[in-house]
Amino acid sequence: MGMAGRFPSARTVSQLWNLLSEGRIGTRWFTDEEMLANGVSPKELADPAYVRAANYLSDMECFDAGFFGFSPREASILDPQHRHFLECAWEALEDAGHMPEHFDGRIGVFAGSGMQAYLPFNLLTNPDLVAEIGMFLLRHTGNDKDFLTTRLSYILNLQGPSVAIQTACSTSLVAVHQAAASLLSMECDMAIAGGVTVELPHRHGYKFAGGEIQSPDGLCRPFDNDSEGTVFGSGAALVVLRRLEDALADGDDIKAVLIGSAVNNDGAQKAGYLAPSVDGQAEAAAEALAIANVPAETVSYVEAHGTGTPVGDPIELAGLSQVYGAGGTGFCGIGSVKSNIGHLDTAAGATSLIKVVEALRHEVIPASLHYKTPNSRFDIANSPFYVVSERRPWPRGAVPRRAGINSLGVGGTNAHAIVEEAPRRPAIQREESWRLFPFSARNVAALDGLRDKWREFVNSPGMPDLADAAYTLRHGRREFAARRAVVAKTQDDLKAALWGEAPAHVMNGMAEKGPAEVVFMFPGGGAQYPGAGAGLLTTSDAFRAAVDDCFAQIPLDAPADLRATMFERTLEDAEARGRMEMSGYAIPALFILEYAYARMFQSWGIEPAAILGHSAGEYAGAVIAGVMSLADALKVVVWRGKVMDAAAAGAMSIIPAPHQKVREMIGDALDIAALNAPDLCVVSGEVAEVAALETRLKGTEYEATRVRINVAAHSRILDDQLDNFRKGIEGINLQDPEIPFVSSLRGRWPEAGDFSTIDYWVRHLRQTVLFADTVETVLEKPGRILLEVGPGQTLGPLAEMSAGKYDPLAVISAGRPPKEADDDMARALAAAGRIWTAGGEIDWHALPGSKGRRVSLPTYAFAKERHWIEPGKGLLAETAEVEADSAIHLTRSENLDDWFVTKRWNLAPVPPAEVRHGGLWLLFHGGDPVSEALARLLAERRETVAIVRPGDNFSKENNEYRVAPDSVEDFETLFETLGEMPVHILDGWPMASAVDGQAGLFDAAFCLVRTIQSVDPAEDVRVTFIGSGGVSVKGEDIPYPALATLIGPVRVAPREVPGLHCQYVDSEAGEDPFWLAKAILDEQDGATSDDLIAFRGRQRYAQALEKLSVSPADEVPKRLKENGRYVITGGAGGIGITLARYLGVRARAKIALIGRSTFPPRSEWEGLLARSSVSLQSVVIQAIREIEAAGGEVLLVSADVTDRQALKSALETIREAFGGIDGLFHGAGLMDDAPMLGKGLEDTHRVLAPKVTGGANLAALLPDGSLDFFAVFSSTSVVTAPPGQVDYVAANSYLESLAAARRDGLAISWGVWRDVGMAARAYRHMDETAAGPHPLLGPMETQEKGVLSFTSYYDPAALWVLNEHAVGGVPVLPGTAYVEIACAAMSAAAAGRKWELHSLSLMSPMVFPDGARMRVVVTLTPTERGFEFQVMSSKSAEAPLIEHARAQIILKRLYDRRPPRSLQATGPLAIADYSGRDSQGELIDFGPRWDNIGEIRTGRGEIEADFTLPEAFASDLKDYSAHPGLTDTAATIGLYLLSDIGRKGAFYAPMSIDRLRIFGSLPRWFKTRARLVAETPGRYASFDVIFTDDLGTVLMIWEGFALSRIEGESFDEASTSEQLVDVLIAQGIGITEAEAVFDRLFNSDANSLVVSPTSMADIAREMARIGANRKKQTARAAVEEGAPSAVYANTVEEKIATFWSDLLGVNQPEPEADFFDLGGHSLAAVRLFAKIRKEYATDLPLATLFQAPTLRLLSNMVIQKGNLEVTKVAVADDALATEEEAWSPLVRIKAGAAEIKPLYLVHGAGGNVLNFRSLSGYLDPRVPFYALRALGSDGGAEIHQTIEEMASCYVEAVLKNQPEGPYHLAGYSGGGVIAFEMAQQLRRAGHEVGHLIFFDTLAPEIEPHRITLLEKIWMARHWSLGFALRWPLRKWQSRAARHEMAQISALLAEGKHIPDELIGRRMTQAYLEAEGRYRPEDYPEDVLLFKGSEASVEFLRAGTYLGWDRYISGNIDVMVFDCDHFNMMIDPTIGEIGKIVNELLLNR
Repeated sequence: MGMAGRFPSARTVSQLWNLLSEGRIGTRWFTDEEMLANGVSPKELADPAYVRAANYLSDMECFDAGFFGFSPREASILDPQHRHFLECAWEALEDAGHMPEHFDGRIGVFAGSGMQAYLPFNLLTNPDLVAEIGMFLLRHTGNDKDFLTTRLSYILNLQGPSVAIQTACSTSLVAVHQAAASLLSMECDMAIAGGVTVELPHRHGYKFAGGEIQSPDGLCRPFDNDSEGTVFGSGAALVVLRRLEDALADGDDIKAVLIGSAVNNDGAQKAGYLAPSVDGQAEAAAEALAIANVPAETVSYVEAHGTGTPVGDPIELAGLSQVYGAGGTGFCGIGSVKSNIGHLDTAAGATSLIKVVEALRHEVIPASLHYKTPNSRFDIANSPFYVVSERRPWPRGAVPRRAGINSLGVGGTNAHAIVEEAPRRPAIQREESWRLFPFSARNVAALDGLRDKWREFVNSPGMPDLADAAYTLRHGRREFAARRAVVAKTQDDLKAALWGEAPAHVMNGMAEKGPAEVVFMFPGGGAQYPGAGAGLLTTSDAFRAAVDDCFAQIPLDAPADLRATMFERTLEDAEARGRMEMSGYAIPALFILEYAYARMFQSWGIEPAAILGHSAGEYAGAVIAGVMSLADALKVVVWRGKVMDAAAAGAMSIIPAPHQKVREMIGDALDIAALNAPDLCVVSGEVAEVAALETRLKGTEYEATRVRINVAAHSRILDDQLDNFRKGIEGINLQDPEIPFVSSLRGRWPEAGDFSTIDYWVRHLRQTVLFADTVETVLEKPGRILLEVGPGQTLGPLAEMSAGKYDPLAVISAGRPPKEADDDMARALAAAGRIWTAGGEIDWHALPGSKGRRVSLPTYAFAKERHWIEPGKGLLAETAEVEADSAIHLTRSENLDDWFVTKRWNLAPVPPAEVRHGGLWLLFHGGDPVSEALARLLAERRETVAIVRPGDNFSKENNEYRVAPDSVEDFETLFETLGEMPVHILDGWPMASAVDGQAGLFDAAFCLVRTIQSVDPAEDVRVTFIGSGGVSVKGEDIPYPALATLIGPVRVAPREVPGLHCQYVDSEAGEDPFWLAKAILDEQDGATSDDLIAFRGRQRYAQALEKLSVSPADEVPKRLKENGRYVITGGAGGIGITLARYLGVRARAKIALIGRSTFPPRSEWEGLLARSSVSLQSVVIQAIREIEAAGGEVLLVSADVTDRQALKSALETIREAFGGIDGLFHGAGLMDDAPMLGKGLEDTHRVLAPKVTGGANLAALLPDGSLDFFAVFSSTSVVTAPPGQVDYVAANSYLESLAAARRDGLAISWGVWRDVGMAARAYRHMDETAAGPHPLLGPMETQEKGVLSFTSYYDPAALWVLNEHAVGGVPVLPGTAYVEIACAAMSAAAAGRKWELHSLSLMSPMVFPDGARMRVVVTLTPTERGFEFQVMSSKSAEAPLIEHARAQIILKRLYDRRPPRSLQATGPLAIADYSGRDSQGELIDFGPRWDNIGEIRTGRGEIEADFTLPEAFASDLKDYSAHPGLTDTAATIGLYLLSDIGRKGAFYAPMSIDRLRIFGSLPRWFKTRARLVAETPGRYASFDVIFTDDLGTVLMIWEGFALSRIEGESFDEASTSEQLVDVLIAQGIGITEAEAVFDRLFNSDANSLVVSPTSMADIAREMARIGANRKKQTARAAVEEGAPSAVYANTVEEKIATFWSDLLGVNQPEPEADFFDLGGHSLAAVRLFAKIRKEYATDLPLATLFQAPTLRLLSNMVIQKGNLEVTKVAVADDALATEEEAWSPLVRIKAGAAEIKPLYLVHGAGGNVLNFRSLSGYLDPRVPFYALRALGSDGGAEIHQTIEEMASCYVEAVLKNQPEGPYHLAGYSGGGVIAFEMAQQLRRAGHEVGHLIFFDTLAPEIEPHRITLLEKIWMARHWSLGFALRWPLRKWQSRAARHEMAQISALLAEGKHIPDELIGRRMTQAYLEAEGRYRPEDYPEDVLLFKGSEASVEFLRAGTYLGWDRYISGNIDVMVFDCDHFNMMIDPTIGEIGKIVNELLLNR
């Protein structure tokens, strides 16, 4: 009855059937890059046995938690198997068409699940989660097999048996058997049965192991002789069962009939526990067949277990043959769904059942894939079976079709079932009518998802009859709150509605709890028109009957032609229109229509809860309300018509003004006929008076509009007709209303006797209609729908203008406007549908077209919300090896025979595809049939498509564009004009370009992908290039080899552009364009990873590398000839000359070397050899002599291969010299390694020319067949596609295709050569340079514009500055060495000149992994004030330079020897116990030169030390004036002042120096003094340092020497393509191996060879890993809907904000946003400062970001440093306050979420809040976090004098920021006292205080007590050794405070600004004085106190509660941390505190 499932590559049963019937597989093969992204380790991928295939669920982690009542937290804990089971169970019930709440009977559940891997792997590895939830709840909330079925029963209130089944692989079919048994035993009346398995980790491959069950290649080949195993996968499969007679009785959609099933176990009658048993399987099948009571020969198909194992399949076939053998031979098909989607474990049996059921329904048996040759272990030819290897028809016949399903479980539980085709459903007569199709969901998103499902479904073959579809939607679905109703008569109507093309037929709404009430509104005169409602006479029985009743009872004096005028005439009939404007016709007609509409709606179950009428509309309302009978009402309306016609002529006009205003306007001349809306009245009276009023109002805001009627209703003109009217209606019977009825006369509910008297109805004719008041009256009650009952749409708009106490749920009109071309029934049903969508009730059985049957329809669109807990690190073995992700895993094969592979085209599985609607499609239309077919198919799918055609320049017309194929600018303009980034790009231009002569193929593709790179798309983009005839799959001709150039963009662009996927699809000529277009869309929809696909014979082929068997030749290899004549282009290159030497020596060949350059004549050779024996020319000369000595000949010819004429001449010269040419080697080439954005088309053409143009010229001049071979040298880069080589890969790919196009073609794809070749030249060839003026400099060269450069090669083995400074075992150039480099460069460039170094920024460390040498370039670029100094490095001469350091060198006339203010005075110093030790000596591997530290002396914020260079290295000082070993230790001595120094896991590295002055070289002995001038604890520190000799002479001054904390124990350097090439070169082909390589190569028959000592698969994997590492890590943050935009103070701030947006991926950062909180890091900082430097010509050191980490602070710093004039940004009046506004103590550190109450943290005694940023990093992003700073903390003179004054100021700021409590307050140190007083003030003002937290706050001491020396000593026993040793420093700091306060007093007296270094002291002193005056009151609430275990005497004496127990009567919760008072706010303590605060504020 019902089926549902989740399958690999198929989310639904219908998608599974499509996959099966089309012969697809669901298995997905992943690229290495995808595998790495999925969490597979590089080590696993490096294993040759690792299979990169998986049968996975695309939305495995997703779940609609809210649908099933789970919170997100609960959902994330729930096993994904349980989640998918719940969703599939619901879908199965929907597919059956039965909702549990409406099913009359009990529903059972029988199912099982796979291993609950989520619990141990994901949950238990998170110890915090286990501690929080507890093991019991983790298991019982849905992580155990036991609870799979019972949870479903609980959630859906299913009261039948609920049984968990566990029999391994046979679980789900056993569950079906048990469910059937339960049904037959009457335990339940419907049952859900099946299974679910989700494998974890998901989307991973597996390791193949020989002899085990898994396949070696990811394919499952059931029954085939090549079967080697299965592929496991994830899935769910469920079915819904009923007893057949019950299902037939209910008219259910029976899909198949289970006629027999059996279950047994093998017992011990088999080889082992895991082994299968022939007899056991046979017995189960025989029993099932016996229960079914059908002959074996009537079973025409068996769906086998069929795992594709070489032994298991024959055993299964043998067992089945025992049972089915009685039926004969070869009569029964057999197959296995595992060939398509793998082995789904517990879900496998039910999946097989679903396949069979679908095959019966569609009358087709799908193919069992990958079957070629029968398994030799079983004689299938003499068995009952044949393998269904091709799709076969399976039509109904005289005998019911039957099938068997076999499912076998590990452990021996066998299940077998027999199913039979469903009985035919009886034919029923279908009525064509308009129908209402109701859709609903829990929310609008799900409703839209359901719509999307239906859009696809309505075009599918599975779309049922509309009557059945509507019936199932009405009776087989639950009604949810979000609703959409569609009115349709035909399938096209339904399509139009679903696609938004018929908005009038689509109704949306949200139903509230409880049914809504409907109010009938009957319109007055004017709504009627000829033909109104005419369509309903034929489509609605109730409407027609009502009309008939009216005309049967209408008075005889009514117009005789009234019915004809109403229903037989149309609006176009002028005569009829005129009659319908006469009251005698209009009023009766209006009544009849309204009455008939009302009766029709009532027949549909829509009853009025209240009624109101407008003027004449009140008569129909009276009948429906029971006030008068139909006959009486007809009498009234007929008579009213006569009365109105008899009245004098008049007029009516509408005035848009309130009642009172209109009354003033009209005076006594006119009457107000109706108050239609609060500001809309109708006036009525004599024609002249109305006209005069209209004239007066013309042009005013109250301009009147004439009503097209010639009577003056409800006016004094009718006064003389009132008696006539009274007489005419006397005798009618009137009653009080039975339904609440609003009086339009009163505008409210009637008073007693209103409706039941003749007098009321007489006054009703004359008096004002108070319609607006009636609407207000009915809306005094909530939950009401206003339905206009009658023709037209007049009252609805008026009602919407009227306001009530409650808004109506909906205002609906039942009729269509007169001029609207719509069907009356469609419009009426739309009104009914709108009532339902608003929550009203409908009798679905009474609607038109209500008959139907249950059918399968799209099921609920569950939300795909990710609920997932990633595996943690807890409970994992700490000693497990953790592999470094950056390591390169490549191994060189030492066996040369393993180096050779060849390219083959193999049949590739058709990819799993699922149509994905949405997003922009970009179609490059080539004007060919395939492009046209694509355009049509996309139009049919209703996709948004932009079409681009080739043109001369960019243009746009409608939705089509033209661009020049070779214009990057045109492509960029195209993408800008599109407005959104295309998601799918189809490029059909190659189809036409190839035919048109191959022009522009590469150019257009390059322009496209380069533009995509420049756009930097945020989402994934797929690009498919389409061509024909570019490759040869089966030896066919290649007419267009130039198509192969597309492989460059296809493969390289994705390496450079994260999220880009490219593919080239090659088709054969003559293929049906629509078939090909469908296949191309399948590639897009399937998101295939194959980048090169060919379709031949409608088969899909992909290229793969296969091992090539090679062997060396004993003599001359068979491809070569003795004395053969060979041409080598590029022959003077490394590989060319190596080949020439081989040919000349091995075959004594005649060799012509063609090169662009003219080779020196032989007469000069001796001189060349004498000058250098290793130059390239010398190597060639030596090779030629060696060749000639061996008997060969060499001819040197000069020609450019791109010049066809010159090349022709060269070949003629060769033929003349040698007598002919036997073979060609085309080896000419050029490499230009740079990213696409770094290249123009002309750059790519230079690389393409030698290979593409040159290859084409050679092919033309040396025709196919004229040579023994036409060999081209390609590269393995065609396979590996390194970034930066888009053109090189394209050129080589062309050559391979060119060779394949020839019978004599030979393509040789070389791997990297170690000693020769382009790669070795490009990456490793470093010419030895002459010595420079300094060990760290090369020789000085002068370049353009006076730039001085020094190029040298740093070798870690030769330079002590590297090998004595290693971080994590890797040599790193010390940061201070750049000072020495600057000194050396200036000594060479400007000897004797005085200079200073400014703004030295160290941008990236210079690291030397694996001891590799590095090319180092130092430049001095002249500036106005001196030079710009730069240090860069690269791995080779051609590789891009990486910048390491930059500074400004300022030339000076005089030295400025003044030390900075921080170093002008010093305090007392004490000898440190760590003298002689480097602060980071245990973190960095220093050599002996760094052993130079002597005595260290420390004071408050400063430190001094002595340094001596060891005697053994004294000679260094001859070369080094700022010796790096000395400056590194001396300048960093200040690190000892930091609290976190020396801790493992992190170290401090230099990052910048603000200013550096050098007055002399460093001697062997000197001293330094350093002062800490700035610090962000745990992140950054800055020092001023002075160097002096033993006489006190100043040698150097370093100001603002900044260091940043680096997490980890080394500089991480991710794998790069350059590193990979280094490794490949090291493992490359050696020159000594060349002969052996050539021997094997030329002895092979293969026409395509790839030669590489390193596995190509391994290289591709490493390239993929590099690509994965390059992918963007920062998600682009979308602007929150409705969130205010940031407001910036000036244009500089605004501009820098855009820099942040670009670099950090955030949108409009707030001015107070923190660079590091937004994800900023050092690389981003380097790029940021580069942008600032470029934009504002302002050089800032990197440390600036630590001093000014917020956007506003940094912008101000840029303005200040750059002396910039700024323009303020215009802001709205209500914009955020700028700095120029009043000072506020509130500093926002983290914005957080609006629904979370903020945390306010008060400053410490020093007044500053900078140290609070460390806490923000540990707070949950949702927690808003504000700091409160002290007045005067910015250096201003004004400060607060009392604690109360501080608290009052801060409370005011808090209340302004947060008007409502609770208020969470905290304070650090003395700030806790202020927070305490704030809490008191808030409570006194009636506000709620949430949490009050003290960060190590000592309570105020009202009566200070002097501590004796004895007390101090006694309390000091609690101190740790380190804390005790720092006591002298604390003592000194206390004494220094008095001196500083004296300085402050003097400055204040002079009115001067307080300097930064004294602000803290002033604020502290002010706080202490205020605290001394403070008298705390009792606080009755709870307080949380954080305190440090290391405490001074004052804190120890205060006791456990730090003295607060005297003032707090509530609880004081104390938490003690391993820290002291000063390092509480840094790691690791602050991290622990952050977790606690999160729990408090988020209620976790």
